[in-house]
Amino acid sequence: MKQTNIPIPARGKAKSFLIASAILLTTSLACGAGVGLAFKSTFWMCVAVISPLVLMVLCLWATHLRLFRGAKSGMNLLQLLTYAVKSDEYHTTGYIDYWSGVQPGSSSSGEPYLGPFDPRK
Repeated sequence: MKQTNIPIPARGKAKSFLIASAILLTTSLACGAGVGLAFKSTFWMCVAVISPLVLMVLCLWATHLRLFRGAKSGMNLLQLLTYAVKSDEYHTTGYIDYWSGVQPGSSSSGEPYLGPFDPRK
């Protein structure tokens, strides 16, 4: 995906934080409740166990940073969710390719390292 540089205004940090937090918490609770609906006898247990796991995964994927940045730039809800899911900003790429021993970004051609299954090879 293309790297986007969205200018961030200095105002509205609290509003952006609340929007990002509300979307993250709602998403994680909805995932837990969705699984809980399949197992109605243990609904609250599913919500209590699965929701924190989903929240942890969303934070590891840096979704909260993209939500915050998108909210600060004034995106509407549909644009914000699309940006948070599809954007590749803040994705971690610092892993080592253990098969070839190549470090990410060490290509002499200046092209990004896409891993062992690079379709350009």
